[in-house]
Amino acid sequence: MNIKVHKDPNKLQEIVDLIYTVIHEQDYKDEMNNIYQKLFVDKKQFDRKYYSKIKKYLNRFKKQCSIDKTWGDMYFRKTPRESKDIASALITNWDIDRFRKIKENANNFSTEFYRNKLLYTVRQNYEDLQTKDEAFYKAAIKENNMENFVQFVSQVDISPETKWNYIEIFNNPQKYFCELANIIFMNEEAYNDAYGEIEEYINRLMADFEKNAEENIDSVQKNIGLVIDREKLIDLYPQIARNRELSYMEHDEKDINILYLGILVPVFVNLKKSNLEDEKYLFALAKNLGDKSKFEILTLLKNKEMYGQQIAEALNLTTATISYHMNDLVVCNFVKVYRIDTKIYYSLNKEEIKKFISSLDQYFK
Repeated sequence: MNIKVHKDPNKLQEIVDLIYTVIHEQDYKDEMNNIYQKLFVDKKQFDRKYYSKIKKYLNRFKKQCSIDKTWGDMYFRKTPRESKDIASALITNWDIDRFRKIKENANNFSTEFYRNKLLYTVRQNYEDLQTKDEAFYKAAIKENNMENFVQFVSQVDISPETKWNYIEIFNNPQKYFCELANIIFMNEEAYNDAYGEIEEYINRLMADFEKNAEENIDSVQKNIGLVIDREKLIDLYPQIARNRELSYMEHDEKDINILYLGILVPVFVNLKKSNLEDEKYLFALAKNLGDKSKFEILTLLKNKEMYGQQIAEALNLTTATISYHMNDLVVCNFVKVYRIDTKIYYSLNKEEIKKFISSLDQYFK
């Protein structure tokens, strides 16, 4: 496995993530508390040992963050049906230097350039479109008109408001890419100041991770269910704002894959491994098998791998609902997830389920 471990975050992505976290602060806290409960973690002890520096970083950025509510609703909207905010989708695979050059030379880029980037990012970030065949995508790229884009984005299981926002962006892409750039660069100094307080700590974490990078990534794969393509170079960046998340995607311009690793993910993996024989943790895993929809998903995957749209159609559920259930099944490692071309596939992790059943068997002896 060829891995390039970056000591610092992708600044562009991290600024977007920070703004998103500030806007949805209460949701962020609720999600963290939910993770504590699932892993049976002592919140005060965990915060003191692992989270105090991150909390200071987030609060320092929040004090200086500046964003108009209208644009916040436009770019950073969050609903139960959305797994990705528009801002994150629009900057997919770009870094701060590339985005700055585009902003500074905005008029030198054609409308087609912005629209093709929009088509790519919408397809890359929403599983509904990843299931469409290549011809469907190429037709939208080739025609590049409003009628085709409306048809294209209508395939996505997102809120009407978000669809309308994407259509607005397609209609005048330069305006909206530049407005997003204004928001990001307006908050760049706030990021620099906040990151200065935590930079040494993050660099040290990533240096330690790099010493055994392959072993560490293998551990993440085995315990979270993520399957990584070992044939391509992996660019690995730390994530601080989205510290408990893991994102894995193909680059649209380079023959590499990008892995955004939340800096608390290895911590949660180790906690999960240490909890395998804990009564409460075994009960939490058993709940996944007791949930009707999750059990039906596992039953579908018993004989073959499937992608999200196939599962949704088989169970008559939305892809957003499937994604919700898959998050739990992947985290507990009952399901493996991997990408082939633009499609995200799921397969049953039979070894992990056998291990869980064996733990139950040992517990009741």
